[in-house]
Amino acid sequence: MSAHDVLVLHLVASDISAEARDALRLILEHPDPGIAQRVIPVGKGGGRPHATPHAITPNAPPLLHWILGLALRRKLERCTSLTPRRPAVIHAWSPGAAQAFLPLAATHRPMVLNAEPGMRPHLLAAWSRSGTLGFVCQSRAVQRQLFRAGVPEARCVLIRPAVADSAPIGPDRRADVRRQLKLDERHIVIAALPLASCPTATFTATWAALLLEKVRPEVRLMIPASSPGAERARRLAVSCRHERVIRSLPPTMPWRDSLGASDLAVYLPSGDAPIASLANALASGCPVVASSVPTVTELLVDGETAWLCAPDDPKDAARRMLQAIENVQQSRRQADQARALARRTFFTPLMLAAYRRLYLNLATRRPAASAQLHALLST
Repeated sequence: MSAHDVLVLHLVASDISAEARDALRLILEHPDPGIAQRVIPVGKGGGRPHATPHAITPNAPPLLHWILGLALRRKLERCTSLTPRRPAVIHAWSPGAAQAFLPLAATHRPMVLNAEPGMRPHLLAAWSRSGTLGFVCQSRAVQRQLFRAGVPEARCVLIRPAVADSAPIGPDRRADVRRQLKLDERHIVIAALPLASCPTATFTATWAALLLEKVRPEVRLMIPASSPGAERARRLAVSCRHERVIRSLPPTMPWRDSLGASDLAVYLPSGDAPIASLANALASGCPVVASSVPTVTELLVDGETAWLCAPDDPKDAARRMLQAIENVQQSRRQADQARALARRTFFTPLMLAAYRRLYLNLATRRPAASAQLHALLST
């Protein structure tokens, strides 16, 4: 078997996260000549993404799982029969896709699942006993959770998300975006980074901004209109009669524009959460205030690359936001260091090479985290 003769079947369900969708898009936009790839929508919704909690729950009865799995198995067999000499690797990009492919464990096909914060580690550990299964983790914190639950280390591979375009916008575009949001250079603009799996992050950011506005009335908080918790945050601002503090970002606005128009970005999950939006903020060169949770502290150091605050503590978040605003030079130094870190860590070729290595490992029946020969990566 040639290392260049692999078929990857991407299973996509409607609960795919924005982070996983972006990673898959980059993989498909940069095809590898040695790896054939096909996307197969599974489950209700045909793979259309929307924000849902990422906890894995057995919502369907076992008989329905078996029927859906049988139908999917037939679909996969049709795909693999077109290239019978190619080993096939199945990649489930979300919990919904994973539930669809679990009945296929009896086929002993190599499989990979994106393990995201919020998934049940012990359930993933139980799945890891079936067939050749590997897990993709965005952070070492998620890896450690799987290890503690009993998943073998060789089955967990760390693949950081990639930032596709980190070039900052120019001053004219920055002024343009601010005008669209009815803001000007007198305002201190703070971007609340979206977290689909942690709706309380937006609420915490809003509460902190309302506290901060008492001493800095020029503060304005930008919230993505489609982010979970946005409506609850808006109601909080209205109940305080300070709705002027909130600006709702249109869903079509690119993240580069919103971050380029901001003076500060806040990432305030109550626990471990996906880090793609944080990676974008770091790469943009925008100073960051973030919760001191394991997925953050494994990357950022308080006072060096970010201003860190206690999780679920709006008062502490407001205090750190005020420090970031008042210490402009320190914030700029931290942002520059964080941007250099992001360029090294969230590098697109690095992510693509890691996925290629993962697929080749599984196709050759190696554990997911096995090292590949240098020749395989340099071809």
